[in-house]
Amino acid sequence: MSAFSPAQPSPRGGPQAGMPRFGAPSGFGLIQHDPPLGLDDLWSFYANVRQGMKFLIMTKGGEAYQHLNGLHALDQGSQLDKAVLVRETVRRYNGGREFTREGGHWIIHTTVSAKYHEYPNVVLDTQGDIEYSPDGIGMNHRTHRQLVVDVHAIDLLVGSLGGLL
Repeated sequence: MSAFSPAQPSPRGGPQAGMPRFGAPSGFGLIQHDPPLGLDDLWSFYANVRQGMKFLIMTKGGEAYQHLNGLHALDQGSQLDKAVLVRETVRRYNGGREFTREGGHWIIHTTVSAKYHEYPNVVLDTQGDIEYSPDGIGMNHRTHRQLVVDVHAIDLLVGSLGGLL
């Protein structure tokens, strides 16, 4: 996928090749910043990706870490805590929260509307593993019961994260 639009006829006539990708309701470049962070972010593919990664890791990752660590001290050596942090960070990139903590377990209970429930599954390639009930509770696809995230559910969260953890 290119960060720039392919040549297309414009309503005013003529191709618009080389223009930055634009997505509704807004959002520019591959990272879909809304509004763009500056001219470099708007016109440079590399600047757009650099700014997007900085935003994801520093801003949204920092927010996710503070939220989760406030619920339960995260263990840097725990694959489970790393997977929970990654999924919470992905959720926060487009708004909302993903996890609560109940009875010593991480519970998926997203704060976004049903229209956006599947976003982390698409990004993390966990479709078919984690489903959402209409009220945002994460469900184990195989049992259709609430997904209590513990050592037995780690494979569902890690999915295809591969080298990220």
